[in-house]
Amino acid sequence: MTRPRPALDDLVTCLSEWLVHTTTIWKQYQQHGPGRVRSDLFDPVDSTANRLKPLLHQLAAVDSLQTGGVDLVEIGATIRLTTELARRCACTPQGLCFISGEAGLIPRKDQHDVIESALQRLSRCVRQLRDGRSPAEQS
Repeated sequence: MTRPRPALDDLVTCLSEWLVHTTTIWKQYQQHGPGRVRSDLFDPVDSTANRLKPLLHQLAAVDSLQTGGVDLVEIGATIRLTTELARRCACTPQGLCFISGEAGLIPRKDQHDVIESALQRLSRCVRQLRDGRSPAEQS
């Protein structure tokens, strides 16, 4: 089976764009805190996430050997979760915090860890998809 390169190239381009926008929100959130990230920064995250859905669906049946060992179904789930966390960072006053009557906003470290690890993992996946090599071959 030949490699579906144009579709993979589109996926890599779109995923790279999504990563740039999502990372921008995350950095702004870390720098300024909850309720202080411009909500309009989420618009390009949302639009690229919506462009990624059909690309991931189109490529879902592709053999993992052709995607460098990247599990595209898992990538789709990670993108959905991370997009929601980015939305909360940019569009809600509490961001990724728990609201406590006595202590105010308490950071939800578990959600901070999720977005951090997801962004790192998706960056590695972009490199794998671009290179077309499995993680074992990259070591």
